[in-house]
Formats: sequence, C-alpha cells, structure tokens
Amino acid sequence: MGLLGYYIKYKGQLTFKQELDKDQLDKAEVILTELDTDFEITGAGNGIQWDYSDNTYTTVESLNKFLDIMKKEYPDFLGVEGILLAQGNDVGNLWYIKVNEEGRLYAEEIKFEI
Repeated sequence: MGLLGYYIKYKGQLTFKQELDKDQLDKAEVILTELDTDFEITGAGNGIQWDYSDNTYTTVESLNKFLDIMKKEYPDFLGVEGILLAQGNDVGNLWYIKVNEEGRLYAEEIKFEI
C-alpha cells in the first residue's frame, strides 16, 4: 500500500485535534512538502487532505513521520483524528487509513468476498 509512484486516490481528511495558529499551519505545510507526502493543509486549516497528485509517494509511515515532527516542534500538538479511504489502481485495492488509540496512523485493508 502506498508504493512509490503507484496511483492512489484518497477521500476524506485527517482533522487536527486542536486549532493550530498561523505559524503552526505554515510549519505543517512545510513539513508535508519536505516529506513529499502529496498531502496539504485543508482550505479551512483544520486538518490535512490529499492534494490530488497524479502519482503519490505517500505512505502511512510518511504521514506518521509528519505527526512525529509536529509533536517534536510543538509538544502540545494533539495529533489528528478521522479516516481516509484509499483506492489503488487495481479493482478491489481499497483500504482505510485510521488512527489508533496511541494516535498513530495505520492501514486497514478492505476485503471483499465474491
């Protein structure tokens, strides 16, 4: 999941658990860009969402790294909540990106029975 250059569409957003000020939002955008996540700050500034890149390099690990850096820069940063739906090129290649109890993101494959 999240293979290099593999086309993935994401639906939904991960919402920040608290309101971030302008400096924090600017720093978050810089971190997302530097990590080449293909994610951006939402228009409302309340979370992150996919930036509609053609080929994504984003993995759960890179999004967790974003959260780690934000927590290091801003110790009071509470993380994110929400669920993303991810769809790859192949039929039936669907998974969720969820937040566990520790605030870490993980992928959960959606299985279909035929």
